[in-house]
Amino acid sequence: MDIQTNLVVKVADLPHPIETLTEDYLRETEYEAYTTKGAVAVPGLVRQKISGQTVWELRLTDITFNTPLNEDDFRLLPGSP
Repeated sequence: MDIQTNLVVKVADLPHPIETLTEDYLRETEYEAYTTKGAVAVPGLVRQKISGQTVWELRLTDITFNTPLNEDDFRLLPGSP
C-alpha cells in the first residue's frame, strides 16, 4: 500500500504446485497508473508476475460507471484478434 495515497500497489502470495507442498512460487499482482473517475481511484495498469516473470498485463484505456450499454461497446478494436 502506498503510504501517501493509501492505494494498493502490490498484492503477493506464495502458492505451490499440486504435486508438492515443499515448493512455493512468489505470485505478485501490481497496480499502477491510477486515475480518478468520479470519486473512485482506478488502476490503469494491472500486472501479474510469478517468480518475477510477467505472465499477464491489463491496460485500461477508458472506464465508465453505471452507463447504459450499446452495440458499439462490444465492437472489436482495429488490430484485435
